[in-house]
Amino acid sequence: MQVYHIHGIRHQAVIFAKTPEQAIAQAIEQGLVGDWEAPLAVHVPLPKGYRIVYDRLEGAMEQAELPLPIDEPEPDKPHTISRSGIKVYDNWRDNIIVDADAPAITWKANRDTFGTHTSVPGRSRLSSENSKDAFSWNLFRTLEKAGRLDAVARALGLEDDFQVLYWCRPWHRSELLPEIGAALKQVEPRRGYHTETDIILKGQRYLVMIESKLGKPGAQIRPWERLSSTSVPATYQTPLRALVADMSDWERTMHRFYQLLRHLALANELCRDEVWGLEPHLLAIVNALNRHADLRSYAEEFARFQRCLSLPKERTHLLTWQTLLERAKATFDPAVRPLLAHAARLSYLQPLEQSG
Repeated sequence: MQVYHIHGIRHQAVIFAKTPEQAIAQAIEQGLVGDWEAPLAVHVPLPKGYRIVYDRLEGAMEQAELPLPIDEPEPDKPHTISRSGIKVYDNWRDNIIVDADAPAITWKANRDTFGTHTSVPGRSRLSSENSKDAFSWNLFRTLEKAGRLDAVARALGLEDDFQVLYWCRPWHRSELLPEIGAALKQVEPRRGYHTETDIILKGQRYLVMIESKLGKPGAQIRPWERLSSTSVPATYQTPLRALVADMSDWERTMHRFYQLLRHLALANELCRDEVWGLEPHLLAIVNALNRHADLRSYAEEFARFQRCLSLPKERTHLLTWQTLLERAKATFDPAVRPLLAHAARLSYLQPLEQSG
């Protein structure tokens, strides 16, 4: 995109375009100059160090008359309403709108199932309408496949060529990346459960670890706290020294922001020069319709988290699902239409007056 000064016999204009011919055509089409004025396009070079970046979201706001049509939802698939009032599909693939047979999503579906104490024993947890894993796959795999991950990158202010890792593996593999497996052994040497980052964006410059939460409309939740009442494993103390500003109270900090700090610790290990040599970042995705259980907003709680860190504030990011969907819509890409249609019928993303 270039800046052109259009000179006519009587009128002048400034146009953003790729070529002089396009600039002149736009100026004439918009009535800024007349074709009878023999307009001439003169390229205006930008000062050194400056460049033009078109923000598609702002462009979409200015072009409200050109909305991306949303596909009509298909008839509902066979499902059960659980005891807690959640729709759970008979077939988990009915909750997946893109690449439902891919190795990564199939691995996740087969591993995580509802227990016998639930009203839907044996079904994959991806069958649940409010599965954050299902929606994370639907959103990020749609954008990745369409080549529109720039919608997320620009929301973060990070320009990079990202690849998505789903539960620490690319979409076409069911195996954990060996670098991540090795890093987990360093950060969490204890036996048993290890951190499983929902989504990782791996670029040429940046590594973005993503922790996402959904929650029902109006719910008050504690999104990032350690749910277990047991003490925080002492093995976290060493990796946290590179992340937490005040280590005198590191256990309480870790308990409060447990789910965020685990991802950052893993990112720090993966970003060492001898591994991936990238700059570590963290993104927390939340539902704009929820609040923290202490009645603080997510933004307030996330700001407290940022103040606990020794990292630059620019390394940590907070976005809502609603913002990401608006960014996806603003691409005007037909490939995102199934995602928008799917999101429009999910009750947990609709205000209470609409979801009921």
